[in-house]
Amino acid sequence: MSDLRYDPVFCQWCVIAESRQSRPFEFQEIVQRRAGIDCPFCAGNESVTPPPIAVSPDSASGDPANPSWLVRVVPNKYPALDSTLAIIDQQDPQRSTPGAGHQEVIVLSPRHVVSLSGLSDDELFTSFRVFQERLRVHNQSPAIRHVCIFMNCRPPAGASIEHAHVQLISSPVCTDQVRQRVQRMTTPTDSGDTLWQELLTLEMAETTRMIQCSGGYLVYCPFASRYSNQIRIAPRTTHSFADLPPDSRDELALLCRKWIDGIERCLDDIAWNLIFQLPPTDVPDAPWFVDLVPRYPQSAGFELATDCWVNPVSPETAADQFRKFEQGQSVS
Repeated sequence: MSDLRYDPVFCQWCVIAESRQSRPFEFQEIVQRRAGIDCPFCAGNESVTPPPIAVSPDSASGDPANPSWLVRVVPNKYPALDSTLAIIDQQDPQRSTPGAGHQEVIVLSPRHVVSLSGLSDDELFTSFRVFQERLRVHNQSPAIRHVCIFMNCRPPAGASIEHAHVQLISSPVCTDQVRQRVQRMTTPTDSGDTLWQELLTLEMAETTRMIQCSGGYLVYCPFASRYSNQIRIAPRTTHSFADLPPDSRDELALLCRKWIDGIERCLDDIAWNLIFQLPPTDVPDAPWFVDLVPRYPQSAGFELATDCWVNPVSPETAADQFRKFEQGQSVS
């Protein structure tokens, strides 16, 4: 029996239909990495990329005169948005601007690591510190309305280079989807809490979708998950991501690595996206969260026609699987 569920944060419907898992599927997708290509993000190939915007040296390299690096930030060589910024007239009914913005690539390791789950502690903590620092830089620009930070891992998730990297795109526009999402999250409810606070309270009370309650974060599979086995990491504090103290930032980094590892182990190294769901730059203290989204060939005609997604794995089933993974039980 299917279940039609509504997500009041994204203002979207989804259908939880676990019977869809038994559908016959005749096709097999094969992804092959091209041979004979030097990775542009590996140590020693720095000349292949544009000059770096920022570099975090490896203090443990043992050569203070020529230290190696842990994390590098370079301009995206093939950006969707270029660097010619413009402040857009929001009143023009046919407003447009050239694809203005900034697009950066944050290389997470000098080693050829495919996933965030393979980062060392030093690489992981340095990467999240760099995310925070670059976000602060872009938030300070008066032309920037929104900053998007995300990671695509493996081709079905949109990755064109295997080496682990995160993308940052800062834009002179903030879409209605993002702005209205934040407005809904901060709307007061009859309980006296905001909608977002009430939803987190409900998830904690329900427990069937909760995976982990750490010191500063809730890790759970959202009630109206559009994507199978989706995991959400939500802060329990009111700090913006840009203002997280180091211990809280490191805790988030560890949780992201842990549950990306969980997704990969439970779902056979599936492709995934990591998405920082950040607010517009003019409301920096608004709620934010991180989504970990395994990627399946999920969108088809019904989803494209209605924007109502069919999810064949209930969040309750997914959360149970991830809890078993944490406890070291078999998840097959």
